Amino acid sequence: MESVTIGRSDIKVLPMGVGTMAWGLSRLWGYGDSLDLDDVAPAFRASIEAGLTLFDTAEVYGWGRSEQILGQLVRAEQTPVVVATKYAPTPTRFSPKTLGKALDRSLRRLGLERVDLYQIHWPYGWVK
Repeated sequence: MESVTIGRSDIKVLPMGVGTMAWGLSRLWGYGDSLDLDDVAPAFRASIEAGLTLFDTAEVYGWGRSEQILGQLVRAEQTPVVVATKYAPTPTRFSPKTLGKALDRSLRRLGLERVDLYQIHWPYGWVK
């Protein structure tokens, strides 16, 4: 597969990434008690070996556990990966101040100094 560029950045990835919604929260998906680091590490490694380096998470996945697991794996990885995470703009969190605080909390959970892509998780009809 040919790489694509993310937006106007210089970040290039394959046109497929790995979603981590189920990491740290398996009950929702019927996988048992939890999908933790030991459960997902082989999938993380296999993804990288297949050339997939874009990993997408969110602050709400596993109530932050997905970010924690992904961060542990990324910090231990030698291959550069692209980390994308998301902010949930609920009605009580819809301001630049809350966005910055949410990003700081995500970075702490990830254990990273930066993320490559920070996204708004979902649109709201009330936002005009």
